[in-house]
Amino acid sequence: MSNLNDTAQQPKVEIAVQNFGPIPEGTVDLRPLTVFLGPSNTGKTYFATLVYALHGVFAGSAPKVSEDIVRTALETELRNCFDLETLSALRRMTGEHPAEMSISLKVCNGASDSWGIQMTASDAGWTLRSETDNGSAASWYSGNRYYLPATRSGLMQQQRLVAGSLRERATYMKGEHLPEMPFLSCIPAAFLQHIFGYKEDKTRNGNMQYLAKRLEAEVLSGHLHVSASRHGYPEVCYRPHGAKTELALRHASSVVMELAPLVLLLRSVVRPGDLLIMEEPEAHLHPGAQTNLALTLGRLVRAGVKVLVTTHSDWLVEEISTLMLEGMLDDKAEEAETWLLPEEVGVWRFRRCGAVAELPFEVRGGIYPEEYEDVSETQYNRAVALQAHVEKQKGGSASEST
Repeated sequence: MSNLNDTAQQPKVEIAVQNFGPIPEGTVDLRPLTVFLGPSNTGKTYFATLVYALHGVFAGSAPKVSEDIVRTALETELRNCFDLETLSALRRMTGEHPAEMSISLKVCNGASDSWGIQMTASDAGWTLRSETDNGSAASWYSGNRYYLPATRSGLMQQQRLVAGSLRERATYMKGEHLPEMPFLSCIPAAFLQHIFGYKEDKTRNGNMQYLAKRLEAEVLSGHLHVSASRHGYPEVCYRPHGAKTELALRHASSVVMELAPLVLLLRSVVRPGDLLIMEEPEAHLHPGAQTNLALTLGRLVRAGVKVLVTTHSDWLVEEISTLMLEGMLDDKAEEAETWLLPEEVGVWRFRRCGAVAELPFEVRGGIYPEEYEDVSETQYNRAVALQAHVEKQKGGSASEST
């Protein structure tokens, strides 16, 4: 892979929330690789969706329109992304009443060049306040945004259903009753739109094509082939290495179903400078495949893509830590393309009823959340106790037989 990207000149983007969904409070500054780690129902997807929504409204430089217009645009984007009729549902419940919620965004290139917004929701309504340094040129990522939701494999399986519904609606005569259309919210709809509109461009996307091929070889152990169906929608098939025949994607393994969307997006639309959000990239992957997938994340960062992932995987985080150690070496191998600098990576821990906090990286130990150690210790102690009980039981049985 050529043209390894230097991330040192990127702006600092900081997002802070209070009483946002299940999150009491938290501040995250987005890095070239941002990782959200923690148990289920702690707000990882909430925060990832917020990043996606804010990018949709504020990508580029400081907004040059009135606060009322910005507030309306942000409210609309949040409702669409979270699939809500009213934003009051985003306010965290404290007791029987929703608490006052705040969302803030700050973008800066140095101490004197920054802009930001703060949005507050209370019983009195929504307010928005903007802060911009005179002549600020600080710019958030100006590329496109892509979101691979945790439901991506299910959406891929429903692709034929949605395509069939669209085809039926297109053939109905004027005045006839239209069949009901499966409803999809903003993020799943955008995801399927990228799949339906798949068009490979090998001339403009050399690095991404390379990353897609490495992902197919190292994790999928095969190749994805896309052709147009007789109705014009893409038909995705998978051919394992060494096989002479292809499988329809719906007949392939769950690993292929999970990662096929990433391969397709890399081949077609993702470019350096874009924001790529992926929920639970480790889903259905063997631990060895999870570590190989971490290499893909490193390559994406080196290619200039901004990556945000949510995860439960200690294997994934451990391999990311290893790539950070590799990045600290002065004598990196010339062919190295997966290394990460410690300042390029931010891993944030989400907890139930606790603030979002960054996990530190250490040369000895890497990044390792305490709760993983607690789970391992609990599991070990229980196993030792049961082993002792079994041995005691076996000893008693032997005495009785004697």
